[in-house]
Amino acid sequence: ISDTMLPMLQILVVLLLTAGVAGIRRDYTIRGAIEVDTNENTVFLFMSKLYVLENIPCYYSQHAGKWDPAYANASYARIRDFANGDIITNVSSSIGFGFVSAFVDEHPAGGGASTLWLFGSECNRCPHSPSTPQGCIANRTVQWWKATDATMTTYTSGVAAGTAKTYNVEVARVTSTVQQQAVAGLPPHKYVMILEISPTLFLVNNAADGDLTSGWVPIPGVNNDFGVSSGGPSIRFSALDLYYYAIEGGSHVQLVRTKDFKTWEKSPNAPFLEPTELDAQVAPYAGFPAVAEQRMFRPMAGDNWTKWDHNSNDADVCCMTTDPAFQNTSLVIFGAGTQGAPPKPPLTKANHCANIVATASMGLPQLLARHFDPNL
Repeated sequence: ISDTMLPMLQILVVLLLTAGVAGIRRDYTIRGAIEVDTNENTVFLFMSKLYVLENIPCYYSQHAGKWDPAYANASYARIRDFANGDIITNVSSSIGFGFVSAFVDEHPAGGGASTLWLFGSECNRCPHSPSTPQGCIANRTVQWWKATDATMTTYTSGVAAGTAKTYNVEVARVTSTVQQQAVAGLPPHKYVMILEISPTLFLVNNAADGDLTSGWVPIPGVNNDFGVSSGGPSIRFSALDLYYYAIEGGSHVQLVRTKDFKTWEKSPNAPFLEPTELDAQVAPYAGFPAVAEQRMFRPMAGDNWTKWDHNSNDADVCCMTTDPAFQNTSLVIFGAGTQGAPPKPPLTKANHCANIVATASMGLPQLLARHFDPNL
């Protein structure tokens, strides 16, 4: 390679790494990591403030079991302030559970104040064995937690009646009319749930009082073939276009949508997320700049990003809301890492995964829709 060609090749490599696969258009900006070694995360808006729910595994360096025996040898859910990283609560009733996600019912069907729900699986992510994959009990269904007040520090909890076996689970509000749902061949419902294990991947709930502890029923006639690799699913209903958007993932995160759960549309602008050197930045959120060194993230940055950032997974988005402050902004959060495999030298197991945040200067309905039609 000549001296004159080398700078041009270097520029080309940077452009390819930044832009991803040719033809992929990003309507968001990847801001970087907010934490190392946590499992699935959800960013949520509650009472006009952003928070992050994190699933905490035993290999996390700040696991509560290091100082509180009640948490020893168990996974659990934690909620932090998204801006400064302060811990709001370790959800004690989630000890021994995993794959927990947050859902804010901003306008409950029965009226009343905004309500925070958590949904997860009876999967203790710490002890694994052939008989308990992912630490899950065989006869598990979905577990619910409901915050008793706006402090998010105390919860009631129980088994969500009518649900099925899963790993990941997420719930979304549906605001279409009964007539619109009938046209799509769907039963009346105000909420939708996505699961991760076939054959039951989608359930709906028509609770008139907003009670999500029971009343879940499978959607009849569902087509479970999305046309993309499945895993780590999330779901949103958009009143903008009456689509249900499902976020699925393998080594790359894909976005698909449907109006009837029978016909699925895969975005031509695929994938939605993929590994990139931008994942190896320190994001200005959750207090991470102050602790990135302590969390051993610095060795993961720069040229070392290819040694650990092999998969994009377990993505979620925020926020479907009527809050005026979030009509022109949205967030994406996802995992980046080796999916449990050792990273390449010189990195160690302590440098194998991070949770990444991206932001967009448009509301979430627009962000999802533009991934299918850039002219919107």
